[in-house]
Amino acid sequence: MKVQCISMMVGAIAAAVIPTIAIGQVQSSPSPSEIINCPDEFAGITLTPQQEAKIRQAEVKLNTAIETAFPLSEEEEALLEKHEQQYEEMFQSLLAPEQKQQLEQLDQSMANRWEAIAPSVSGEPEPRLTPQQEEQLDALAVEYDWKIMALLTPEQKQKLERFEASLETMLPTPTSEQEVQLQRAENNFKQEVLTVLTPEQRQQFQRNWSCD
Repeated sequence: MKVQCISMMVGAIAAAVIPTIAIGQVQSSPSPSEIINCPDEFAGITLTPQQEAKIRQAEVKLNTAIETAFPLSEEEEALLEKHEQQYEEMFQSLLAPEQKQQLEQLDQSMANRWEAIAPSVSGEPEPRLTPQQEEQLDALAVEYDWKIMALLTPEQKQKLERFEASLETMLPTPTSEQEVQLQRAENNFKQEVLTVLTPEQRQQFQRNWSCD
């Protein structure tokens, strides 16, 4: 089982849904050009390993809240899965030979850890996981995503963000209740992050975040 595809598609769904919510109010979704012109939330911030670990935990909670508030139908999931191969091919085309080698090493490491967490479900189309396994695999997917982003240049990240933004047209518009749930989840994520950062890091984070 490739952790890469799972992590990327979950990230793409989150990227398509979350931009429709603004801190403190519901607003219309920004255009793809507005999204890609914004810096990463942590641009210009050097995080310690301890900070990264805590922020990844907050991101796991955010992803879970998104999936709970914004469940996809079988048809919508099937539509996104059709784009998984296109996403994978596009991603691979962006990488330099050295990056591809680093990615192979990362994939192998993550696959080994995935197997260690849930050895009995590898390869199953609909694996049955315990709550503890689900929590551990969710954390592993977020960690993988962070490490993938660390391999990429700013230009490569922008190209991926363009693709992720295009997924928004495939997803239904959130209901008023879903908008409230998503807004609450994003607020909680932001507050958890702010408690982890130093005062100087918070200022930079707020500047980056306000671009959205």
